[in-house]
Amino acid sequence: MGFDFENTIFGDAVFDLIVVGNKLDYKDVFDGFVFYEPIEKYDLIDFYTGLVSKDFEGGFFGRYKIFLEYTEDRSKVEKFQNPVFRQMS
Repeated sequence: MGFDFENTIFGDAVFDLIVVGNKLDYKDVFDGFVFYEPIEKYDLIDFYTGLVSKDFEGGFFGRYKIFLEYTEDRSKVEKFQNPVFRQMS
């Protein structure tokens, strides 16, 4: 199942997946959504093992920290300071 956001109440909804300083609607971020499985089968995850290769880890986490500070998400910034969390991702 899929649907476009243009001219829909879903597209006019405030974008709340990532909190940003300016006001965006879903139609400003996505053209639409496509679901290839029932919603109950989806998992919302931040990271998974192997997402970032060890040789790019420093660059990735540095850039992601800047992004999180911009979006004012201090909880994840604090996670990245923990070496155990970084080894898991």
